[in-house]
Amino acid sequence: MRIGRHKISESDAISVAVEHLRKKIENIGSIDFSEVQEGLGEWTMKGTYSNEEDPKGENKFRIIIDNKGKVKSASYEPIDTKSYKIAPKGKNCNENQKEENMVSMNDFERTVKKIESLQAAIQQLVLEREKLQKKLKAKAASLEREVKGIKSEIKRIKLLLNQENSVEPSQDLEMQISQ
Repeated sequence: MRIGRHKISESDAISVAVEHLRKKIENIGSIDFSEVQEGLGEWTMKGTYSNEEDPKGENKFRIIIDNKGKVKSASYEPIDTKSYKIAPKGKNCNENQKEENMVSMNDFERTVKKIESLQAAIQQLVLEREKLQKKLKAKAASLEREVKGIKSEIKRIKLLLNQENSVEPSQDLEMQISQ
């Protein structure tokens, strides 16, 4: 690897990034670069790496290397949890990195709270639905009883009408019909 005063090559920058990852991450497995970009006086590399202890779990990384082959900054982030930033050697995390970590953690906490409130709302809706189903069943049973009563009343009226038709009409009834 040739690193001099002048601009380093892409392959040299990738080698520096791989070396940096192997030093910083214990038991690192595979390293895959998804993006390598040359900027003004630096190389920015993004990708994923796996850990030999947990080969299924992937982590994201972002490394910036200056043209002298020194790592300016690096961040490592498990794909499904909060971000972890590691400052370059000899420097403290700057306020932007701390703020980014806080923002990503706050976003995570807000999302968890939103999920919890949605779950509570779903439970409330399920309880309401069950209450409405009970009311509906009670109303249906009441209507069935009412229909049964009406049917028996209709039968009784039909019987009365049939009995009146078979018996000689009384004179009062004849008078009412003639009028």
